[in-house]
Amino acid sequence: MSPRRCSSPSTTSSSSLTSNKGAIPHSVDFHATRIAPDKAFGDVFPGKSVSYSFRADDPGVFMYHCGTKLVSMHIANGMYGAIVVEPPAGVLPQADRNYVLVAGEWYLDSDGLKKPAQFNMAKAHARQPDWMIFNGYAGQYVEHPLTAKPGELVRFRVVDAGPSLDTDFHVVGTIFKTAYTFGDMNPADALHDVQTVTVPAGAGASSTSRSISPAFTRSSHTPSPLSTRAKSGS
Repeated sequence: MSPRRCSSPSTTSSSSLTSNKGAIPHSVDFHATRIAPDKAFGDVFPGKSVSYSFRADDPGVFMYHCGTKLVSMHIANGMYGAIVVEPPAGVLPQADRNYVLVAGEWYLDSDGLKKPAQFNMAKAHARQPDWMIFNGYAGQYVEHPLTAKPGELVRFRVVDAGPSLDTDFHVVGTIFKTAYTFGDMNPADALHDVQTVTVPAGAGASSTSRSISPAFTRSSHTPSPLSTRAKSGS
């Protein structure tokens, strides 16, 4: 799955899901809507397709994911993404750059570097990820950092897909001028001058900062419990 964006509240979002031939069904759970999930987000069985439609009435940063049991296994296999529902024009200051980051965890039977790896349920139950990632890959922003010109206002939308660990989001060398925790984008609820924004698994947050240098170094200050092997996705 990949990030998706809604333009404004009350936007109707439509998606289609095709479950490829296999042994188990799949589905989509959109956190950005208020709807009866048993009627709107039912399982799609192998070889079948279904169209989803919902109205996004609440501005914020939200997760979507496969909602079929075992949900944690589907999420840990990368079946998730982010939805950004923008508030009406003028509510937030115009950002010079916008970035969407989706944090996740890989629980594998090997590190996956020399051969394809499979999901490991025992590691998932123990919360011992092999990789902690942003946007599907560990370490990708070391070689390809997010950029901004000095003085630009940069807005980060962060979703923690989990399935288990929180993300304590921090940008090295700066402080978030404004932070909207838990995905809420009501200016009355904003925090200011925040060094680290906690994003629980299954939630989202939005934060802005002024760029000091032309490249950002992001990190999660959340360690991997019971494991010193987990590699950071910073």
